[in-house]
Amino acid sequence: MKCDITSSDGPIELVDLLADIELGDFGVITGWIDDRQIFFIRTDGDMKREAVDGWADTLITIVDSWSDKQPIAVLQNLSHPNQGFTPYSKARTTDIFNAVPKNRVAYCAVVMQETFVNRIIGFFLNSIRNRDGMTIRIFTDCEEALTWLRIQLNENNQIFL
Repeated sequence: MKCDITSSDGPIELVDLLADIELGDFGVITGWIDDRQIFFIRTDGDMKREAVDGWADTLITIVDSWSDKQPIAVLQNLSHPNQGFTPYSKARTTDIFNAVPKNRVAYCAVVMQETFVNRIIGFFLNSIRNRDGMTIRIFTDCEEALTWLRIQLNENNQIFL
């Protein structure tokens, strides 16, 4: 699934707007949106432990290095058809959320396709969302996810739309 957003020139894939793009192992792409206000990560749905570790370790590194002066804002595109959910990916997801300091304002928009497996992932994410200042929302549309993150940051006076 492409992660399209609307621009003045029509639909454009979100990765084309990223700054500081990095191509990682196992098809992971990362970059920054809105002058490093929002971190973007996309996977190719590879569920090997090494791939899951790369995804999780990248997010933990980003969380650990995030400025204390701004809320954490992450847009995860996990919409690849191969995206799955294993006990190991569940454990690594918990590791990521545990890396967020207590009472730290953090927003995570997760984009997934509407599938049975992704509904299970959604149930898990919903069970840990809105704790200690962290808010997680699940989307099936990248533009809606990005708009939601921008609104959250705007309400915290971090960016102006």
